[in-house]
Amino acid sequence: LDEYNAPGRTHFESEDRDTPRFESFIARKESLNDHLLWQFIMTKPNKEEERIASLIIGNLNKDGYLDVSADEIAEMSASSDEKVEEILALMQTFDPIGVCARDLKECLLLQANHLGFNDTIVTEIITNHLPNLEKKNYKIICKTLKKSLDEVVSAVNVITSLEPKPGREFSDETPQ
Repeated sequence: LDEYNAPGRTHFESEDRDTPRFESFIARKESLNDHLLWQFIMTKPNKEEERIASLIIGNLNKDGYLDVSADEIAEMSASSDEKVEEILALMQTFDPIGVCARDLKECLLLQANHLGFNDTIVTEIITNHLPNLEKKNYKIICKTLKKSLDEVVSAVNVITSLEPKPGREFSDETPQ
């Protein structure tokens, strides 16, 4: 614009001068494995604990669920079942909450407990009525728990706000 308003000939640098490319500023997205390993290293583990944690992290699927049993991890790491369960319980408190769960029920319970809903209608529905919740059979849940429809719907709203796939935010797959 200044070039057109000037009375004489002026020269301005073009936009294509030697500037760093935009791609050089883009960072690689952190993987779920890296994120969990970083959190675990912050606990200052010993070698055995580190070996167990790396086996747990290595056996997580893309959704953040543990694909093998604690017994198998104990066998692979040559550690006791109690030690594996202890490390697994610690890792289940890591961000994102619900990661390292073995199934959907455990994942949702971890998140509900983290939010302070332990021993409430929310955890009762997750524990005993997940199939009814999937089918939206709220009347059966009300009848079984002897709760009003409003209470059940409020609990269902809490449950639906939970993340069923905690590893999703670290996924490198782009949605189609």
